[in-house]
Amino acid sequence: MEVSITVKFLPPNTISVLQPCDMGIIRTLKAYFRHQLRQNIIDTIDDSQEELCMRTYHRNLHLK
Repeated sequence: MEVSITVKFLPPNTISVLQPCDMGIIRTLKAYFRHQLRQNIIDTIDDSQEELCMRTYHRNLHLK
């Protein structure tokens, strides 16, 4: 699944008005990332033919 994200910069004086909205967006983004990371770990462990430890998994993990 591929996700498309568009970033738009706002004027500096609008931050205090939108800050509660920003917190909700950041919380949602972190929750989505954690879910995808957990799913990736589960899929990798299920597909692996050999014993896989978390240290080995994290060494091969790239954010890109």
